[in-house]
Amino acid sequence: ILAAIPSFVIDVLFGSSYLGAANTVRILGIEAAGLGMLSLLIYLHLARESLDSLFAWIGAAIAFIGIELFHGSIVSIAFVMLISVAFAASLSLAGAVHALLRDPLIEDVDFIEKHLFHPVDKDAKGLDLSIVVPYYNPGVALSKHISALVEVLDKSKLRYEIIAVSDGSTDGSPDTLTDLFPTVLRNTKLPKNSGKGQALRVGLMQGRGEFLGFIDADGDIPAMELMGIVEVIRASEPDIITGSKRHPNSMVYYPKLRRVYSWGYQQLIRTLFHLSVTDTQTGLKVLRREVVANVLPLMVEKRFAFDLEFFVVARRLGYREIIEVPVIIQRRFTSTISIKAVRGMLVDTLGIFYRLNVLHYYDKVRSQAATTNDTGSSAGVASPAPDVSHLPT
Repeated sequence: ILAAIPSFVIDVLFGSSYLGAANTVRILGIEAAGLGMLSLLIYLHLARESLDSLFAWIGAAIAFIGIELFHGSIVSIAFVMLISVAFAASLSLAGAVHALLRDPLIEDVDFIEKHLFHPVDKDAKGLDLSIVVPYYNPGVALSKHISALVEVLDKSKLRYEIIAVSDGSTDGSPDTLTDLFPTVLRNTKLPKNSGKGQALRVGLMQGRGEFLGFIDADGDIPAMELMGIVEVIRASEPDIITGSKRHPNSMVYYPKLRRVYSWGYQQLIRTLFHLSVTDTQTGLKVLRREVVANVLPLMVEKRFAFDLEFFVVARRLGYREIIEVPVIIQRRFTSTISIKAVRGMLVDTLGIFYRLNVLHYYDKVRSQAATTNDTGSSAGVASPAPDVSHLPT
């Protein structure tokens, strides 16, 4: 307010005789906002035990030297303070962005650490396929979709399990799965909404099948589409099987605006990552167990770009045998795309590019894991399977 309408504020608070100070007040208002941002960034760096918290002292030094040199008027002193705060805040912000992209803050650490890959009990072996269904407030449609999945997978004659993961749902939908198909269905509830990627991470870590996959919970991709993937599994053992809206045999009904978003995003991905996959975002994928065991521990995305990061890291590790299958996406298309989601997707995508090409984050983490394995102090990245005996239901 001080920066936008200083004259009005001064007139109301102090009277018209002080209007000559309006420009100085405007500068000080902007400086105060900068100090607020700088304070938050300092707290962030202190919480991360980072030396970047000392950037504020650079601003203090600039202010001290600047005021010594330019103290002819209150306006010049205000400008010096503004410049010093802006410089320190910019350094702190750059350090914060760099740190968060390199090593993102993880919520619910204790819960997630319980889901690390460990060897499977002997009694848990023998499954062909584990399908994860992440969901957030899907309503009554969830149980219908799960029932359809069970019907399709029963016909496939595969030994399978379904892992439904509630991403902090508040609509009572987890209760609709109580006592539903107890022999093949497990229902895990995350304590709060953390993003679809996080729900997928937890679900995949629980999977006991030779192949691990996931399908959206909204039912826009019918359960019957799994049969195409089952046929691929029986014919070969590729690294990744993914549904693609751009497959020549796909039948997709969705709004023109969403088509534009999807096409534009795929062009961005092709430019940034040179992936050969025509569609990274369709919510139907099945992955070979070895691929998941090696890729998942290197990943950090838990929101919009989980699928993309999986493809990027998998290719980085040498997994390039990818088969795209056609899908049917029904006309109802219950999911929506908001401006916030588009912005989040772009930010996460650029974050993956930054980690891959600037920080070389995935290579460093992989190298550290390999070093740890050599010392025998950790199970490492490539541990083969998760222990599910302790997981919440």
